[in-house]
Amino acid sequence: MQKHGLRLHLRNPHSFTPMLEEGTAGKVPRSLLLGTDMAENQKQIAQFSRKDAQAFPKYEAFMNRLALAIDPLLDAAPVDMEAFQRGSLLQRLKSLSTLKPLLQAGRILGAQLPQYYQVLTAPAVKTVAKVQVSSGGRVQGVVLQDGSEVRSKVVLSNASPQITFLKLTPQEWLPEEFVERISQLDTQSPVTKINVAVDRLPDFLAAPNAPKGQPLPHHQCSIHLNCEDTLLLHRAFEDAMDGLPSHRPMIELCIPSSLDPTLAPPGCHVISLFTQYTPYTLAAGKAWDEQERNAHADRVCDFIEAYAPGFKRSVVGRDILTPPDLERVFGLPGGNIFHCAMALDQLYFARPVPLHSSYRCPVRGLYLCGSGAHPGNQFKIGMQTLQTVILSKVAWSEQQRVKGSELR
Repeated sequence: MQKHGLRLHLRNPHSFTPMLEEGTAGKVPRSLLLGTDMAENQKQIAQFSRKDAQAFPKYEAFMNRLALAIDPLLDAAPVDMEAFQRGSLLQRLKSLSTLKPLLQAGRILGAQLPQYYQVLTAPAVKTVAKVQVSSGGRVQGVVLQDGSEVRSKVVLSNASPQITFLKLTPQEWLPEEFVERISQLDTQSPVTKINVAVDRLPDFLAAPNAPKGQPLPHHQCSIHLNCEDTLLLHRAFEDAMDGLPSHRPMIELCIPSSLDPTLAPPGCHVISLFTQYTPYTLAAGKAWDEQERNAHADRVCDFIEAYAPGFKRSVVGRDILTPPDLERVFGLPGGNIFHCAMALDQLYFARPVPLHSSYRCPVRGLYLCGSGAHPGNQFKIGMQTLQTVILSKVAWSEQQRVKGSELR
């Protein structure tokens, strides 16, 4: 990937959470800065709770063990439940081998599995207009929006399951039960994305800027605002459940140009804001028009101003993308960047739906390789889908060879 221009910018520290604190008699408000140094992390946490600081190594070990167990699952195709339940004896035996990562995860987690369960639950392209299917029910290519055709025996779809199967694929080749399951996927997303251009870095009360305005370590972190306690987050969520944008939204702020200065002119920066919670459908039949978009963005900027005075004056432009906008512009169902919710009932061998989690679909030669497939992270899906395609073609060739031998 490096020869194609991929560059990785590692962040350390990686998380910065400033506080809004009143009555501190002119003192700098506290903040939480976390990185890879365990001792420094404990020192940061001790500002708020010595007990939590002492328990943090144990917590990190707990989460690292969870990551160690889950990571192999993300790098492997999920169990092929269709082959396991309906395939031949040979297919069933082969599908058993895909259980190995799952069994390894169980052994690693061991007796603590119930505790981990609680943790897990607590886009210049040409657009495809249609997937072509032959009279024999096999993919034979795609038709582009300009009417041109691309012939292929294999089609990999990076679109969502809903667009792939409900809009692009001829419905007569899909079982009714499969179509119904796809149409019922949970795609809810509470995120409104705001892209902001500023003429200087945010100057946080809890961590003042350097004299010359150069980026400091905390500017390169994921910065979390309105996260002083869980009650604030719960209230923000309840607002959205009532069809209202959160009165005090949770804000995740990132400044990519603090790591890569080529993204903005000298002295200027680009800021990415993930804001929660915003409903897809507003209460009382209101529409997400310009007034509603700007009202939410203004509220978000007001809160950033409270943490970093002068922020609003630094803004030279902004782009607001509500859940319906994300759906319309990028084809994300419900505005969900993962194509469907990352809930336990839509993960692993149930992603996107049970019996069709191995990147294959009812149409032979059509594969799903977007975020709606396992594991929900596109960077890992592509290679796993490719491996599935290759194995499928090898298996198909072997079947034809055996059939040919039998006929002779």
